[in-house]
Amino acid sequence: MVSIGGGGGGGHFVGLHPDRARGLATQMAVLGSQGGCSAGRIAGLLAQAGTDGAGCDTPAVLRRMDMWLGRSADDVRWRVALVAGGATGGGLRFASLGFPSAAAARAAGRGYAAAIAAADQRYFDADTDAEREAAQVQYLSLLRGIGAYAHDPAWSGGLLDRLGHDGVINAAYIAEFAPEGDVAKLRERLGPMFTALATALRHDTVDPSLRRQILRWHNHDLAMVVALAPAETTFLNTVARRVLVLSQADDDLRNNPAPPQYALIFGALEGNAEAAYQLLTSTGRYGEPVASYLFPWDLGASQEATRSLGRALELGLVEYPATRGVQEWNRATRATEAVIHVVSRYGGVLDEADPQLATSLVSLLRPHMDAVAAIGARAGGMTAPGGFDIPLQGGRRALDVDAKTLRDYLGAALQHDAGVQHMQLLLAAYTQSPDAQANRIPLLYRHDTREEVPFFADSVRIGGLVAMVGGGLDEAGKDEEATTRLLVGAMNLAAGKGASRLLSGANPVVWLGREGMKHLAGEGIAEVEEWLQSREPIEGEEAVDTFVESYVAATDASLREHIRTDPQLSQLPPAEQELLLKAVAFEVEHSVRGPLQWSYADLVAETAKE
Repeated sequence: MVSIGGGGGGGHFVGLHPDRARGLATQMAVLGSQGGCSAGRIAGLLAQAGTDGAGCDTPAVLRRMDMWLGRSADDVRWRVALVAGGATGGGLRFASLGFPSAAAARAAGRGYAAAIAAADQRYFDADTDAEREAAQVQYLSLLRGIGAYAHDPAWSGGLLDRLGHDGVINAAYIAEFAPEGDVAKLRERLGPMFTALATALRHDTVDPSLRRQILRWHNHDLAMVVALAPAETTFLNTVARRVLVLSQADDDLRNNPAPPQYALIFGALEGNAEAAYQLLTSTGRYGEPVASYLFPWDLGASQEATRSLGRALELGLVEYPATRGVQEWNRATRATEAVIHVVSRYGGVLDEADPQLATSLVSLLRPHMDAVAAIGARAGGMTAPGGFDIPLQGGRRALDVDAKTLRDYLGAALQHDAGVQHMQLLLAAYTQSPDAQANRIPLLYRHDTREEVPFFADSVRIGGLVAMVGGGLDEAGKDEEATTRLLVGAMNLAAGKGASRLLSGANPVVWLGREGMKHLAGEGIAEVEEWLQSREPIEGEEAVDTFVESYVAATDASLREHIRTDPQLSQLPPAEQELLLKAVAFEVEHSVRGPLQWSYADLVAETAKE
């Protein structure tokens, strides 16, 4: 750690390695604590020695060292907070600090609070409206000035310790704080002070009693507080639970617009993924999931709250756990299941909600598309060697809801065209992913035993996904043309991506793999022709034909391109290439058509009626 003092009141240039500096602060604190304990033991021994121990100042020296190391550790942490924030790693970082030490910053914060207190007094002592208005202008200017050092933990702690709860109350009063007030105006006036509060709470540089006192405010006041500035995570989560869960009566919101504080709370959660995760994965008074409290109000009459709720769901249940460990993943998955169960009962009610909610509800399935496909496959009566579930790494659990509930959930989420469009994007991303099981297209049988190879067939997984999404579209009341367009697109993408890997050597089937090409010479050609002639034609339905024909065509195009660019396959005679394409197309059509007929019976039935 390097510090170059600039003198005066600022410009102190600091360079440090965040992780190492944090380690240094911890070592200093531990060493100081050990010295303090030693001082106590030595003092006891000196007391026993009586006059022989007189004059020994070791305990006092150790205590002074303890105090010095404690202050120095605080100073290092302060520097890390200003230079690196919450960042870790990344090597050496540099910044110019406004004060030479944490103690100096804290003293400056207290001094600024004294100026605010003096302006506060002038406001309340004013004899005329003109004097009071002038005092208010000066006071508000001082409040805005807090923004210069609101992100400094020591300065903010000194400021708020000096102001105290009464000072915060006075600031709110003079700034004309009101829950139904102009949020933009109040953010300009009070945002800097509440930013300083969040900084001090985050770094524990203010007396904990201030947090407890503010949390006694009314719900609508607390909601405004967290809306005016990015709140500290624990404070925001506490406020959100109190407003949304602990104080909510079941009948208060039924068929009514969400109270104004709901939009404020959800808006604040939009900016804090960790707080959103903590809230959404917690439970109510009796162990019930928090999801049960998120949708009781009239969604169509509360567009802003609905929009922010959707974004908070994405942040807390998808984005935050995606970069965390197994515990966070599993808690988020359980919470997602709770959301699915709650939303599945709403059905067409969501058609009046903001489209952002529909998009967000679809997004909740993004980490769980394998599970959605497996649920759809099982519900459709499909079979595949090895089962449907894909084990997740490290003890992560897969999404587990019954098919009807998931279908009803999709029916609600796909009410809006925005939700349908977002589902198209998810299907495209899933089918194009190199890691997705959906990219494994089934080949024929082993040429020696003619037994099916135990692999997770692409047709089965895509068929399950198509079945589940198609059922959701049907529940949402979408017409057959829109449904067909969406699902054909998904199958085309799967074919285009997966078919190019058929002959890459990664597939377990040998007969038509790279090494199996030798069987297409001589007796191999006759064997393939005999096999094709022995297969019975496949009877189809009009709706399923649309899927299958498009899928097979995409597969054929992708394979032709692969053969053209493959150094071994491109050398085969044209007749053998065509035979290979014909064999693969036949098997792909056979494996895709069956699952679609089993699983997408509703669409087939509707087509038959017409």
